[in-house]
Amino acid sequence: MKHYFLTGLNDKQKVQLKDSLVVFSDMVIGDQHGLMFDETNKNFALQVLGFVEKKQAATLYDGIIQVVYGAAEAAATEGEGGKPAGPSKKTDVVKSKRPELDDEHKKYRDLYIAACSSRVSELVVQNRQVIATERSQIERLQQELVRELRAIRLEEGRAHGAPLIDRESYAREFDAIFDVPKVKDVSVEDGVISVYTDTLFAYDNRSRKNHELGAYVIQFFTDGQADCVRWFNLTRRVHGGRSDQHAPHVFTSGRSSLHAIKDSIVDLVAELQIAVATQLAIDFIEQVDVDEPDGAMLDRWPLEKLPEPEPVETPADASAAGSADGTSGATTAADSGTTPASSNEGASGDGNTGTSGTGPR
Repeated sequence: MKHYFLTGLNDKQKVQLKDSLVVFSDMVIGDQHGLMFDETNKNFALQVLGFVEKKQAATLYDGIIQVVYGAAEAAATEGEGGKPAGPSKKTDVVKSKRPELDDEHKKYRDLYIAACSSRVSELVVQNRQVIATERSQIERLQQELVRELRAIRLEEGRAHGAPLIDRESYAREFDAIFDVPKVKDVSVEDGVISVYTDTLFAYDNRSRKNHELGAYVIQFFTDGQADCVRWFNLTRRVHGGRSDQHAPHVFTSGRSSLHAIKDSIVDLVAELQIAVATQLAIDFIEQVDVDEPDGAMLDRWPLEKLPEPEPVETPADASAAGSADGTSGATTAADSGTTPASSNEGASGDGNTGTSGTGPR
């Protein structure tokens, strides 16, 4: 699916698009900031803003096309034979006959615009309320699904002789979370299981380099709300096409932009397989699909910091070290040769008193 990238739009135009229910997202490609649309919303946006598409240009990423646009051209002023062309539409007739507006009619025009704008605003508010209601219904149905799946699992377990509350099984599952690679700690509170990870990285097969995403807390909601999972970056947030993203495929709310991962984790949480869900959630963060529009922004995250290489000893360094060791050995031998002589002198004391030159025996 192709996506289209438009630059040069100001905040007022963005508000105009939002009020017209045009679907778009912020995006950065190289040093250019702009908006990204699918084909339908791109055409709608150009129509709302009064622009026409001039040409298309390739971007750094496959599947994302930059659109060069301009103002719609004015109607022709001359017809055949050099004569003024007649109006082509009914609106042109109105324009040609419309006198300059006086103050009173300007006031009526402003009231007309306000009335139309108010109606559009009402529709926008209503649609947003519908979306919020539908999202709430989806979460409620999701919670019911989790409860139903969990009930089925419990019944299957009891049919095979498992207890209704299998504490040993729960304990093993909790311990298994710590066995998942890159898990650092786990906490549980009010039905939310929080898994803390080490720093996670993602490989970009375009540049063949690793990018450091950061350390995460992955939260699993055992009652089924909020898609059962949230990812929160504890190290950094990045403008990766959208502001304050936790990962290329994770919004600022902690939600995933991909539905497949959410559906899989819902099933695992319903069956209380949190260790497997944890492994899947970590893999999702680290395995970024750079062919997707969101995944293509992986290069907005910093590169992995590689350790400093250790210095390699050259033959000249080894020779110098050997010479230094030889000099040190000669000095030690000289010192050891004088020490016994000093001891012998101290031993030649007064034999009658039974003392040496250094003290009592």
